[in-house]
Amino acid sequence: MKNERLVQAFGEARPDEAAKKRMLAGILAQQDAPETAKRPPRRIRRTLLIAAAVCVLAGAAFAVQAGRQRWMLPAPETYTDGNNGIYDVHETNDYPQTSDVRPEEPVRPEEPQPQAPDEAVTEQDAPQFTDADFIQKAEGILLAVGLTDVDTSAASVVRQTALLYDREEAEVFFTQDVSNTSVKFHAGTGAFLQLSSFGNGDAPDTPVCTTEEDAEALAQSYYENLPVQQGYALSRIEKYDEELWSFCFSRQVTQTLFNPYEEVRVVVELTTGRLVLCNVFFFPLLDDHEADDVPLTQEQAIEAAKEQSGMEMEGFELKQAEVCCVLPNWFYTEGVWSTDVRYAEVSRLAWVLTYEDNGSEIVSQNIFYVDYYTGELIGGDAETAPFSYNA
Repeated sequence: MKNERLVQAFGEARPDEAAKKRMLAGILAQQDAPETAKRPPRRIRRTLLIAAAVCVLAGAAFAVQAGRQRWMLPAPETYTDGNNGIYDVHETNDYPQTSDVRPEEPVRPEEPQPQAPDEAVTEQDAPQFTDADFIQKAEGILLAVGLTDVDTSAASVVRQTALLYDREEAEVFFTQDVSNTSVKFHAGTGAFLQLSSFGNGDAPDTPVCTTEEDAEALAQSYYENLPVQQGYALSRIEKYDEELWSFCFSRQVTQTLFNPYEEVRVVVELTTGRLVLCNVFFFPLLDDHEADDVPLTQEQAIEAAKEQSGMEMEGFELKQAEVCCVLPNWFYTEGVWSTDVRYAEVSRLAWVLTYEDNGSEIVSQNIFYVDYYTGELIGGDAETAPFSYNA
């Protein structure tokens, strides 16, 4: 779910370069969040909805089937804002001459990294990556995707905790570069997490990508040259405007089902053919069902959602019911509304039930996630009704 206002701004007017960079920064913020986390729960929305919802923790009845323990929605892990919002910055080190600190000249990554971005690393086998290591890795990634115009002569390395993910990160900023280029890594595993490089504003006389096929082929080549999990399939294309398209490479679970939480998102600027953004997401699908387990029917999922949420659904109409990979959350959990919580560690198969009430003055849409096999309500979302004022 994209930031609609940002997309609209792109569509209404062709921004100048300064405005374009601000908009791209907004896209980067959106791209940095998992699919259903892009629209963070609004405090006002929470306040309105909690009055109508009481969480009934009946999920325990679904937790054990035939004596087998099943995954259940864990207790939420809360956090408080760090010194930079959702980041807690530990240190920033400046390197006016990167050639003086990096161990050797940058090289293209030879093979995709075998580990997932958030794979657990014990203290015994954790490599000790220095700032110089991360600078060299960043330069190698830029080389791999053809960003040879980036000025890498000077850099800053920021060490921080990403509070939403509860992970340690190292982000390399090339401070002399007009493209505002940065590359982010997992500080423990060294795994590549994110790249952003807006370009210098120069556009070729002839666009690099003139067809969707051209753009898709270019995005595919970027994906294959990045040190990320390979074997994902192109699951969707999100078109921000006529210039910026996001190509989402996701783990294919079945012939028709993709997991947007095991995904690499590649944003290409069609005019220049430049890779401007890339984000890696890894919330592995935890499928612990056994061969004789019977999934819930749609009717059973509807009953489970009503019973466990305690929602009064009078006036709401079921608009859509589908089985998807979801990122569990605590949207319907009592006591979590006014707190900030970290992302869940895994994704799950679930019935996603979408109800709408266009006549409501408070809530226009309620979404429920019901675990496909256990029947537990494992989160959801909602949309507030458009506000109108009549004098």
